[in-house]
Order: sequence, then C-alpha cells, then structure tokens
Amino acid sequence: MESVSQVSNEAGEAGVVGINSSVPRQQQLPIAKWLRSFGMFWWDFLVGDTPELFVGVVAVLLIVYGITSAGTSKWIEAIVTVALASLVLTASVARAIRSANKPGK
Repeated sequence: MESVSQVSNEAGEAGVVGINSSVPRQQQLPIAKWLRSFGMFWWDFLVGDTPELFVGVVAVLLIVYGITSAGTSKWIEAIVTVALASLVLTASVARAIRSANKPGK
C-alpha cells in the first residue's frame, strides 16, 4: 500500500508524489511519513542484515504448520522444527563466515 501526497513545485504546478520519491520529507503528508517510518522499522527489525534468516524462519514456520495440519505426532513436529531451525542457523553462520573471509574485507 503506497500513500500519495500532493505537492506543488516552484511554478505552482501540483504533482503526485509517492513515499519512495525524491520529494523531501518536509513536503510529504504526516501519514505518509508515519507509514514510511513504520514500514522501515519493521523491515529493519524482521529482515535487518540477514535476509536469509527471515526467509528461513518463514519457511520453517510454513513447513511446521503443514506438518501440524497433517495431524502428525507431536514428537515428529518437535524433531522437524529443531532440525529445520538448526539447518537455517547453520546456513546463516556459514554465509557469515564466507563473507568475513572474502579478500578485501
């Protein structure tokens, strides 16, 4: 959902401006500023510097939901959850180690 605001240029012509435009924040509507800040907070909070963790957690949750919906044993659900979470964390740490060992860093 993108909020749109009206601004006028120096010649007095009105134009439509989106949140991600190059219009200074002072010319955006307060709700547009709030929505942009709110969205940026949640993006930074959930995704941050490691988008693979976010994608991994969402994938684990969907897989576990699918297993739970199928009516499997609680033990199987627990084992699958721990195994998938361990896999996601291991992959994230391996990626961090690879990027730290790149030449030029």
